[in-house]
Order: sequence, then C-alpha cells, then structure tokens
Amino acid sequence: VWDVPGDVYHARPPASLLDAMLDATGIVLLIDPGHRPPEGTTAYYTSFFQDTLAALALRLRRQLGGRPDPRLDAQNRLTIPVAICLTKADEHEALRTDADRIAQLREMLGESAG
Repeated sequence: VWDVPGDVYHARPPASLLDAMLDATGIVLLIDPGHRPPEGTTAYYTSFFQDTLAALALRLRRQLGGRPDPRLDAQNRLTIPVAICLTKADEHEALRTDADRIAQLREMLGESAG
C-alpha cells in the first residue's frame, strides 16, 4: 500500500512506487472528492492515473526484456483489475446524502469516469 497521508502525489509517480507495483495483482486509485488541485480534479486525476499506468506498463515490458507479460495485452493495456474508489465519504456532505456515485465521479473526472 502506497499512500501520502494527508496529501496527494504532486508529480509523476515515484520510481519506488512503480517498482512496488511490478508484482501487483490489482490497483486501486483513491479519489478524495474534497481535493481541489490547481489544474482541476479532472486534469489532475486523469493525468496522474494515466501516467502511472503507462509508466507501470513500460516497467513491466523492461523487466521481462521484451518478452510477453501476461499482465499486459497486445496494446500494452494492463489486464489486472483496476478500481477507482471515492474516499473520505464521511467528510463530504454530498457523499452522505446522494446515492448516485457515478454522477459524482463524472463531475470530478469528466469522461474519464467511465
């Protein structure tokens, strides 16, 4: 488990995080609906998640020296489960009263919510 207690990652994923993910059998992206990065939530979460997955795919390819890896398909997409989860629901009124989390994810992440 990699977490930045009380904070978020502000740059590309650290090499040590990516190294730890090489043996992952699943990935969870935690989204704090209260986090308001300067570039906007959609831009921040979309770019961080895509950068992380792309960097992980490159590391997996390098690790096996070009041999196929069962965790990557022919288009270099991860085949292991990836989940996006809202966190801190108890801290945000909208998450306590509104049962439609898909609408909330779309509001924060735009089309990336799909």
